[in-house]
Amino acid sequence: MSCVVYDGTPEDSGKMVDEEFCGDIDLIVNGDKNIVLEESCIVPCPGDCYLNDWSEWSLCQLTCVNGQNLGFGGVKVRSKAVIIQELENQHLCPEQMLESKPCHGGCFEVLKPENERICNPPCTQMHSYCTETGSCGCEDGYTEVMSSDGTLDQCTLIPVVIIPTSDDKKGDVKTSRAINPTQPSSSLSGYGGRTWFLQPFGSGR
Repeated sequence: MSCVVYDGTPEDSGKMVDEEFCGDIDLIVNGDKNIVLEESCIVPCPGDCYLNDWSEWSLCQLTCVNGQNLGFGGVKVRSKAVIIQELENQHLCPEQMLESKPCHGGCFEVLKPENERICNPPCTQMHSYCTETGSCGCEDGYTEVMSSDGTLDQCTLIPVVIIPTSDDKKGDVKTSRAINPTQPSSSLSGYGGRTWFLQPFGSGR
């Protein structure tokens, strides 16, 4: 930008003035805005690496353990990424810039406590609950019976079988529980059937 003087007539196009005659004068436009003749700037040369503009602020994140807020408060971040045009110059590149600020937000959906999780459709079956994956599951001791569309139909109690031992006249028993169900089969019409195996457990004489 250069200094220009006018004589006040409409036909005057202005004349440039040496900087030495107006360098100490505060240049003003529109009556109140200072004019800056020079200011520093950064223009990368071809092949240089440089920082990109600030990214958008991230979502508000909160540190949670087992769905519980640890009390550190939420935080959101943004960054300036490093643009590397020539890989051989990367050792000369500036470091990525990060900026953070506090915010208000909750835990991620999958980390919410069980009573706050939301399953769609809701888990209305007896002994069912909403799992971390957002689907309905069954409590310990119960197994899932799925409907044809892949949703939970009901929770059934895992069977426990009492087997008398043959070497005890007093009717000592061994208890067996069905474990390790196989993948769903076609043994049960309308449901994803499961095949169960009996395995003895507990002590016996």
